[in-house]
Amino acid sequence: MYCDNCGCELGENVRKCPVCGKEFPLIEPEVDDSTTVLTSEPDVDEDDDSTTVLTGGTQGMPQMMQQPQGNPVPPQQPQMGMPQPQIMPQEGADIMIKKKGEKKGMSKGAKAALIAIPVAIVIAIGVFAFIFVPKFRKYNEANDLMDQGKVEEAVTLYKDLGKFKDSYTKANGDAYYEYAEGLEKEGKNLEAAEYYKKSGNSRKAAENYSKSSDGDEESFSSDDAFDKAYQCYYNAGMDQMNAASYDAAIDAFNNAGSYKDASDKVIECTYKKAEALITAKKYDDAISILSTIEEYSDSQTLLAKCYYNKASELLDSGKYDDAYDMYMKSEFDDYKNKASECTYKKAEQYYKNKDYENAIKSYDKVDKDYKDCVAEKDKCYQHLEPRHTRTRNTRSQLITMRR
Repeated sequence: MYCDNCGCELGENVRKCPVCGKEFPLIEPEVDDSTTVLTSEPDVDEDDDSTTVLTGGTQGMPQMMQQPQGNPVPPQQPQMGMPQPQIMPQEGADIMIKKKGEKKGMSKGAKAALIAIPVAIVIAIGVFAFIFVPKFRKYNEANDLMDQGKVEEAVTLYKDLGKFKDSYTKANGDAYYEYAEGLEKEGKNLEAAEYYKKSGNSRKAAENYSKSSDGDEESFSSDDAFDKAYQCYYNAGMDQMNAASYDAAIDAFNNAGSYKDASDKVIECTYKKAEALITAKKYDDAISILSTIEEYSDSQTLLAKCYYNKASELLDSGKYDDAYDMYMKSEFDDYKNKASECTYKKAEQYYKNKDYENAIKSYDKVDKDYKDCVAEKDKCYQHLEPRHTRTRNTRSQLITMRR
């Protein structure tokens, strides 16, 4: 080996030139763009004591440098533009030059891997398709049912899917809640309230049985859903009250629980319903309703008016006893005179039916401020006197005949 800087001969395993000081570190064989250096089993001629170095370049054949026994011969100085000699890793090893483009043979293991990997991928895809494709189809079907408003059918499918994607939360309240939100935006408060309530019950059941969704963060709690239901019931009650649908309004306000002034709205709707019944001359129904809210506003006055009006109806239909009772309950306006009128007309009815004794009793009940009934009673007595006379004569005749 010689120093490529000053040409000094180098000893075995020398890593630094003793003349110029250039260092020669241990260098692994390098492969340039055109050649590959491989080591092989030694194939050295026993008669040849020299070391052979093969160098390859992009042009021409490798040059051979020999070191004869005896005096050293300085190596040829490298020329500009010519490829530099390769430094071999260690002495005594043959170097084989592999030209670019030549391919190394593939092992049996590599060939088996190339076959097994695609097969495994195909099997994995098949298993994935077998398990998950039906789930994706069912999940999409459930979503389509939601869009069509078929919520109950969609929830059934979500339950069948278990914990696939967000099916668990949808089956346990989310689907109902989502549908209720859409109804609320459309102003369908009563329907929205019903689905919010379903959502709350569904979520509550899941909470009670501790069926968590594997750490999935829930968008709302059962209490949130119930609060939304009460709010929508209240809004629905207002809608119905404004539309004069008082029964529906009362039901909605009752379902709203303690939300805002829902209980007060129930009483207000009851009062308004009674007013509507009075206008429709349904006094019995109005009386029944007003009797439950006598302390509200002027309910007592309205109730008295109902009694009075109902009594007037009875008076006109000839039901004098019932009319008299209603007038006395009403204590409204001129109820005393009206009650006396009922009694007077009752007495007249007795008189027409020739029931003079009951007629006299009825005339006696008539308030003198309404009418003095002396003349009417005299007529009754006049009709009764001949009858009493005939009765007395008949008895005398019978006694005489017996004697």
